[in-house]
Amino acid sequence: KMLNSSVPASASMIPENGTNIEHIVIPDKLPGPFLVSLLQNGRLQSIHCSLPSQVTELPVCPHLKKLEFDEVLNRWTDKTAPSLQDRFPNLAVLRCQESRIDDKAAGVVANARFDLKSLVLSRATITWLGGQLLCSAYPNLRTLDLAYSSSRIDNKFVATVAPLCRKLKRLLLERCGDIGDPAFITLSQHCPALRQISITDGSVTDQGLDAFVSTRTRLDRLGVFRCTSITAAPLMRIVTTQLYRTMRWLDLCYCEGTNTEILVAMATKCHRLEHLFLFGNPHATNEVVEALMTNCTPELLTLDIGRTSVTIDSGFASAFPLLEVLFVDRLHAVEQLLLDDCSYYLPPPEDEEPDDLTWMDEDN
Repeated sequence: KMLNSSVPASASMIPENGTNIEHIVIPDKLPGPFLVSLLQNGRLQSIHCSLPSQVTELPVCPHLKKLEFDEVLNRWTDKTAPSLQDRFPNLAVLRCQESRIDDKAAGVVANARFDLKSLVLSRATITWLGGQLLCSAYPNLRTLDLAYSSSRIDNKFVATVAPLCRKLKRLLLERCGDIGDPAFITLSQHCPALRQISITDGSVTDQGLDAFVSTRTRLDRLGVFRCTSITAAPLMRIVTTQLYRTMRWLDLCYCEGTNTEILVAMATKCHRLEHLFLFGNPHATNEVVEALMTNCTPELLTLDIGRTSVTIDSGFASAFPLLEVLFVDRLHAVEQLLLDDCSYYLPPPEDEEPDDLTWMDEDN
């Protein structure tokens, strides 16, 4: 189902059912006649290009739903937009990470008039106006990922975008500008389907978070990394309503305003948790981990308890057989043997700036 065309190959090496290939990685040079034919006539749904200029050289891809590329986007011109829509009539997902996107390039993508459902610009450089152009052009977006993109993505930006993208289900704004109560209140009013949100270093308080949580019928992901003004009160609403039933991704790193009681309550109630981040949270104790071991399903994949008072002892590995990533200060030798299939890490030195874990995010 996947073909990396950077590997030297001839058409004779591709089986007759090669038209079932769904994903292709295109290197510096465009593929030969066989792959061009595959793009036009096969069932290809996803392409990753090394350079955005290659996109304008591709043939019509009628089945393509996902287009990915890195590098700069600014070489696209106004004449590019019509050809993009013609080449990819069914494109739903556009990812251009780690790219420099000026206002002109954003306008080109906006004018392409795709029917985008997902726009991923994480670690891209984008302006406030560029982001607004893209969101205005694609009101049917379900996913908007601007993590690490610009300090100008702030409360004002959210206030502008939320009324435009009312169908949003997933909004990732880690390491952007200040996201506070005005942003959360605006989202609570205009984005009723939003069920995944992540920010870092925001000024949001209980007022904003409670306004948002109180209007949710489902909440899958909540990330408030180092939002120190948040207390246990709005989090208790998750525990006392049905929202805990769908919670899969929770980041309360450095949330000093919380307390051990709420962490234990969430560990007890959120049975479907897959990713839990408590790095640097002074209220993360052995009692919290014991609640996880007793009540959480064995589906936990990621646990970050670095720079906390938690110690890992016997029984931990058997409680979480699917654990893939563990951040911890201390790990006994016996547990290292039991966690052979898990990547475990010691925290960085105290003088290093800790990073949140958006790189482990799901792709859906």
